[in-house]
Amino acid sequence: MKTYYSIIKVVPNSLVGDAIGIGLIVSDDDSFFVRFSDVKIKIAKSLLGEKKKFLDFFISKIEKTISNIHDQRLDGEMALFHFPSKINSHYLSY
Repeated sequence: MKTYYSIIKVVPNSLVGDAIGIGLIVSDDDSFFVRFSDVKIKIAKSLLGEKKKFLDFFISKIEKTISNIHDQRLDGEMALFHFPSKINSHYLSY
């Protein structure tokens, strides 16, 4: 089974073009793993200024989405029909 990953980045200033990798999503299409670096998040928040509240929102949404995928997979194992997840290697490769 193929495994793939996507780096979660924050771009504090798009004019400069720099980015900080704050997390990682790893998947094999059957399960997902997400991890964030507290140190990198703290650095990103210091660079974002007033926009740092949005970073917490996006992190919580990512974690909630991954959690929902896990829950749907567990529920789907007992279901009559199987519906594939919309988050897959093609989604994360853009």
